[in-house]
Amino acid sequence: MAKNTAHWCSQNDIVVNLDCDNFTGFFGGRYVIKQFLLNRDVVLHQFSGRYNDGTCGRIAVLKKYFEFVGGYDESFEPHGYQDIDLIHRLVKSGLKYLQITNKKYSSAIINSKDEGIHYAKSRLTYSEMNESNRKKSLLNISDGNFIVNQGIFGIRKKIYNHDGQLINT
Repeated sequence: MAKNTAHWCSQNDIVVNLDCDNFTGFFGGRYVIKQFLLNRDVVLHQFSGRYNDGTCGRIAVLKKYFEFVGGYDESFEPHGYQDIDLIHRLVKSGLKYLQITNKKYSSAIINSKDEGIHYAKSRLTYSEMNESNRKKSLLNISDGNFIVNQGIFGIRKKIYNHDGQLINT
């Protein structure tokens, strides 16, 4: 829900998911913007191509497309497959998939999935959560359900900025 809320609060055309263990690279934001100047109808995936290295969640898309598909599926378990599901739904909705494997813009701090799920409110292992989410995603997509959360996602009331000021009532 945090990613959905952050994207919903964004006031710009492009939303980017940058997980807390990721690096942007020098002028990484400029690099992303340049990609969208070339083609706006893309899902930009700054993924090394190696699963479990922490870069799979580097996704950028126009905010209007993120909103159209309902953001990340909030019915999923807390970890596993959310990013792949989002990409698949965006592509099935008509966007072109663009993977950028340049190490300069797709690297992350090495950590284990066990460390990543330490505070997840689930009794499942990462593998079990990932498999549960994968099955749910495949079923939704095979049924033609590309829009999740009934199109309404994230927290939308009592949102505070970094200074503690209320930005949304």
